Amino acid sequence: MTTISTDSRKAALFARTSTATLVASALTLSVKTDLTSEERLTLAWIHDEIETRMGGVQDEDAFVALLDNDLSYIECLLVTFPELVA
Repeated sequence: MTTISTDSRKAALFARTSTATLVASALTLSVKTDLTSEERLTLAWIHDEIETRMGGVQDEDAFVALLDNDLSYIECLLVTFPELVA
């Protein structure tokens, strides 16, 4: 039996998942108030993948300022990359 690493499974899944689906998943998870540790990890992976696909945050200070205004990470990504909403 072949064992596939978590990173390999994650990469395979993300390769087949659209950015719109990732955004929808992040929004769904971000509204939950009682995330399990697995859900928190999955949400972090999704955030990282969305940010990577968008080329990374160029203005870290502006991004942190959004976070400081009590926006969720996905909300900050949507403000930073408005094309995610389209």
